[in-house]
Amino acid sequence: MKRMILSSLTAAALGFSIGARADNDNSETTRSEASDSASAARPDPSKAKLVRKLHRTNSMEIRAGGLAQENSANEGVQSYGKNLVDDHMKADVEVLNLASKMGLSLVEPGAPVGDSARSQDAKAKEDAEHMAKMEELKSLKGAAFDRQFLAMMAKGHAKVIDEVKTARASMADSDELAVLLDKVLPTLQKHEDSAKRLLNKTGPQARRAE
Repeated sequence: MKRMILSSLTAAALGFSIGARADNDNSETTRSEASDSASAARPDPSKAKLVRKLHRTNSMEIRAGGLAQENSANEGVQSYGKNLVDDHMKADVEVLNLASKMGLSLVEPGAPVGDSARSQDAKAKEDAEHMAKMEELKSLKGAAFDRQFLAMMAKGHAKVIDEVKTARASMADSDELAVLLDKVLPTLQKHEDSAKRLLNKTGPQARRAE
């Protein structure tokens, strides 16, 4: 009788041990799958950086275009400013949609370190320089505004176009971000060309946006 009881207890203990190991294995598998899923869902850092850059550029050009409609007395410059607002608002809708698909927050992550910190510092410096130029533009009116504004737009768009082309060269045609870049590049080029054309009409005293 004792032997039967001991056998039963041993079998029960063995069953519990096997069950516990199975539960632990399942738990580890679940954690591993969750980790893999999170990694797969995390946006590619370089693409995330570019999408955020496009969003900031759209926001900046929308503000600049609005200012051109207020401070310029030139119909051509005012019309150019309106086109900036319309085109960049339309482009930003697509950027926002893509960011949503990517699961990407357009708010920059905080407390970066290493290379990310240096990148963040460069972005902050660029944003500060842009805001300083915008403040200067706000104080200008008429022809003085036109020259400074157009020089800023020509230089700024040329820089963004180079960055977009460089990023696009490494992407597959089927990439959703590549498709978006292919759509915005002609618009950016149009803005640069229009700014240069209008700037040439302002005369030899046109100033460069440094």
